[in-house]
Amino acid sequence: MKISPVRDFWNSPVSMNRLSGLLLALSVVGFVAVVVHWMVNRPAFVVKRVIVDSARGSLKHVSSPQVHAAISEALNGTTLSADLAPVHRALQSIPWVRTVTVRRIWPNRLLVRIEEQHAVATWANGRLVNDFGEPFSALAADHEENCRLIPLAGPAGSERLVLERAKQLSEWVAPMRRTLRALTLSEQYAWTAELSGGLVLELGRDTLATPVEERVRMFVKTQSWLSQKLAATGEASRLAKADLRYATGYAFQLSAVGGVSLTVDSISEPTPLCIGAHT
Repeated sequence: MKISPVRDFWNSPVSMNRLSGLLLALSVVGFVAVVVHWMVNRPAFVVKRVIVDSARGSLKHVSSPQVHAAISEALNGTTLSADLAPVHRALQSIPWVRTVTVRRIWPNRLLVRIEEQHAVATWANGRLVNDFGEPFSALAADHEENCRLIPLAGPAGSERLVLERAKQLSEWVAPMRRTLRALTLSEQYAWTAELSGGLVLELGRDTLATPVEERVRMFVKTQSWLSQKLAATGEASRLAKADLRYATGYAFQLSAVGGVSLTVDSISEPTPLCIGAHT
């Protein structure tokens, strides 16, 4: 007589013990799930406070009301049950926010740490550039710091390269007591700089035989001599443009100033560049 597998299972003490253990485990898991679901939705865990912290310095462009409004719109659930990914995206979309982290704090608080954008330049497409050379969208009119945003321009994706060169040029021309007012990198990767007083420097490409730094420093060193030569002519004129694309010298162009003699002090600008304020 053939024994049924089902009857054999029900008549086996070992099988019944295993089934009992499995049912008990499922019951425990189900009970825990119900308790957890009940707990995480208790009013005690509803977010009651949002702590806003700055990753560096104080927040100047991002306000607490902006942060709270973004969280209120994106938050769905309690401190324990809420998905923080939508909250993070909402906060990241606020202008002037570079990076943000969101943490839960037991039992009913959220910690929001924001790294604010530090604008140091404007870009040709209307965007701003931060001190990491990253472009971002915000209004330049909202820039409140006591420094001047320098206009930069260049091919797409060259923001970091142009910003680094602007920092270098500001250092190289400092002995002239002139400040960098604008810097452009052409589509052919040739540099053009404008200094205070309206002086334009044609710097050419980095691939020229003589490095850009060497050509600029040579130009700066000769300014005292050149000023004396120009003063000796008795003509009221000033440098308008200098072509530094030569290996061992440079060409320059003068412009008349209507009989008004400009001193070095009159072409320097008291407001510092933001590229020096944060680096």
